[in-house]
Amino acid sequence: MAEEEEEEIMAEDVPPSGLAFSGVISTVVTTVESYGWFILFGIIVASILWKKLVGPMLAARRKEQSLAASKKNDTMERQQAVEAARMRLHEKYTEDALRAQERAEEKRRQEVQSQAEEWERHRQGLGYHSKQHFEAGKPIASAAPTPVRRTGGTKGPQGNIPKDYRAFVEELVKSRPVMVFSKTWCPFCTKAKQALSCYRLTPEVFEVMELDERPNDDGDAIQDVLNEMTGRRSVPRVFIGGRCIGGGDETKAAHRNGQLEQMLKDCGAL
Repeated sequence: MAEEEEEEIMAEDVPPSGLAFSGVISTVVTTVESYGWFILFGIIVASILWKKLVGPMLAARRKEQSLAASKKNDTMERQQAVEAARMRLHEKYTEDALRAQERAEEKRRQEVQSQAEEWERHRQGLGYHSKQHFEAGKPIASAAPTPVRRTGGTKGPQGNIPKDYRAFVEELVKSRPVMVFSKTWCPFCTKAKQALSCYRLTPEVFEVMELDERPNDDGDAIQDVLNEMTGRRSVPRVFIGGRCIGGGDETKAAHRNGQLEQMLKDCGAL
């Protein structure tokens, strides 16, 4: 009787939270004893699935995200490099145009000075009344005219262009999708080259021939061939896909309205 009363007193002294915790522990122990092998087997299967399926999928996804980020960075760097190269090419053409303009102005100054000196010599020796008489070719004393010879000319006795120059120009036009015949001092040539410099054209598909810098001074011969091929002797002559699209104004207009880019794509230059 005394023992039962003591157990009842002890039970009354245990708080409710302790009873709940003891119940949970008892339930867990009972569950492990009953289903322990099943739980262990489930843990092993889940570990294998994670290792064989879920883990590799997550790793592949992380790798794809890393490659996408790297590709995006490479694309941005490539675009920046292309833009920098385009700006350098644009600056080069601008500098070349300025230098060519300076050379042309110096040449004009020399011509004016030479003309003035020649006028003075003729005035003293042949009796021109004034510079206007000299320019009009009306001296008091008659003088034999000075023959004028065209330097770099290529027309033979029949007035035909030699076949080797014709074949040379045709081969140049066929050798590259984009071929430009230009002169360094010409502002219209600079306009055409600046329009083309806005595209990613490599030396394999794009070439510019400066006729005033030809080592054998055959620029006039090439212009004669261009006159026969295109009906115009002036520069620039811009060929895309073997077809002449015109000069500086036409090239710039085609660039502005988007036709130039399409022509470059059609001929394989882009």
